[in-house]
Amino acid sequence: MLIAGLEYYLAMQTTISPTTDLPRASVYDAGLSCRVENMSLVALGTRKICHSKLSRNSTMRSLDSKRSRAGMALLEVLIAAASIALFMSGLFAMNSFSLKTVRAGKETVAASLILQERLDQLRRGSWVNVTDPAYVQAVMGTAAGAAAPLSGLVERITINTYPTPAPTPIHVTRWASGIASVDSTNPALRQESMVRADITATWVASRNGETRTRTISTVIAQGGIVK
Repeated sequence: MLIAGLEYYLAMQTTISPTTDLPRASVYDAGLSCRVENMSLVALGTRKICHSKLSRNSTMRSLDSKRSRAGMALLEVLIAAASIALFMSGLFAMNSFSLKTVRAGKETVAASLILQERLDQLRRGSWVNVTDPAYVQAVMGTAAGAAAPLSGLVERITINTYPTPAPTPIHVTRWASGIASVDSTNPALRQESMVRADITATWVASRNGETRTRTISTVIAQGGIVK
């Protein structure tokens, strides 16, 4: 009877499934480990299952790691590109502003040279010339030497009595087309002892399209320029 029971026990041990019905066997995957308790009952199929799970989990972790590194690299590239774009836009804006400022400065200098040139032309005339609208018109008929940088340049010379202005002065305008016209005249100015000459240059600024104006004034007496 004892021998029959032993044979039955051995027969049952040989028919246990390698992956199921293990009394104390536990197959699990915890991180990088795969353990089977009761090693006397471990079969070849169990080891294959463990190794397959480990290989599959390792591959998945490797793919996740690659995706994570690729995502971080893409984010770094985007941040770098945004920083470069911001820097270049700021540099371009600063450069554009500097060029416009330089151009505005050149226009101001050109206008000042024009006014000084017109004033010198009046200084070279006599009292009769200064109070004659035809002479002033002839002066304005010739373009000023520094007029090239100024767009839409309009020049005006106004001559009036000083210190008390008369209702009607001598007013001569040189338009942007180059035509000089006498807008008003006053023959009585020749009988005065002093007159005031106002010379004005008006142009369209290239910086912002606004109209800019510069004016110079002087007082002329019959004996010459007073101030």
